[in-house]
Amino acid sequence: MTDQEIYETIMSDNLLQKYVDENNYVRLYRLLKERDSAIKFGELTAFLKAADIDILVSGVVPTEAFKDDKSFTEFDFSKIKTIEPSAFEGSGIRKVVLNKGQEVGIAAFKDSAVEELYLGAGVKVGNAAFARCKNLKELYVRGDVQLSKLAFASCRNLEEVAFDDGRNNWPEDLFANVKHIDYVTLPFPHDMNIFDRDIEIDVLYLNCSRDDYRYTLEEINREFPRIKDLQFLK
Repeated sequence: MTDQEIYETIMSDNLLQKYVDENNYVRLYRLLKERDSAIKFGELTAFLKAADIDILVSGVVPTEAFKDDKSFTEFDFSKIKTIEPSAFEGSGIRKVVLNKGQEVGIAAFKDSAVEELYLGAGVKVGNAAFARCKNLKELYVRGDVQLSKLAFASCRNLEEVAFDDGRNNWPEDLFANVKHIDYVTLPFPHDMNIFDRDIEIDVLYLNCSRDDYRYTLEEINREFPRIKDLQFLK
């Protein structure tokens, strides 16, 4: 839809005008999307920007807002509270930094171009939120992050994965179909079952001392035979 078409649609509909008056632009977008599935979030954003209106003032990135928008490569997440399902799915976004308790919906970044991902300070991640991010190389996760199943499934080009101190009930299929990671850092105690049994890890770093840890590399290799080296950070 063009800006003029969006304007005419809103001005001819009392319900749409109501949401404009209430500053509920996320709901406005959803209604427009229901009526014309081809409308893009960026089109509505451009239209409202002319009136100095911030569609993200609510802190919500709506469902499929930037889905499959390859030209969309940067975003400031600092004021965002909720990222709804598939909001950035298939988008060109390259770096994601979340550290203020944001909630990330199902498949929110699935198939996107994310290369670097930092999750901290109470972030909640939905099912398959970052699945099949083929460009993802660096992943950093704080201990208080809540991760759902298949969150990083099929992210097959990971180079470095680091989990901070602390431990959650991590799902066993967190890294399903990930076959190789160069460097992995895990807290102590740790849970290797988040990885497939046949995963190859060049160096596994454990955030503890050799004296704290009861297993040798040979013993770990009985379940995970392709871990090449074991190092201790304390």
